[in-house]
Amino acid sequence: MAATFYQPAFTALTRWWAPDHVRALTVVTLAGGLASTVFAPLTAALADHLSRRHTYLVLVGILAAVTIPAHALALRAPWPDAPTSPAHAAEGAAKVGRSRPFLLLAVAFTLSGFAMYAVVVALVPLLLERGYTTSQAAWALGIGGAGQTLGRTLYATLARRTCRFAFPMPLSR
Repeated sequence: MAATFYQPAFTALTRWWAPDHVRALTVVTLAGGLASTVFAPLTAALADHLSRRHTYLVLVGILAAVTIPAHALALRAPWPDAPTSPAHAAEGAAKVGRSRPFLLLAVAFTLSGFAMYAVVVALVPLLLERGYTTSQAAWALGIGGAGQTLGRTLYATLARRTCRFAFPMPLSR
């Protein structure tokens, strides 16, 4: 899973490519967004012509053909040392973790993630129920990947043109 999911890839890229990690994250997200644009319709086409088991085997073969060489060739760099941080930062971590702003942010991220995955999981069955073909539903899902690609491209431009702020969070109230 760590070889194909965004979160482990983002963690590794942020560490390996710091301080220029936005560009590396953009490349991964562009590839991921385009992958869903390509593979949702491809999967639908395969499912129209093959059994479910054979469709999965073809997709596993494609995944293995792309990711195994990429990981064997590209992931050979040693894990960089962690950046040093001030000693006092660890003391306030427990207070920040229990603070109201942090908990609200955690709830917001959880709800956002749930909503995003609920939409992605429910989109194709919903469209099929409404009378769309499997291919049309797959294309609709793929368009979402293209939208993510556009959003990540615009984010990289925005990040280059704006400054990043560190908002101090009060540790006690």
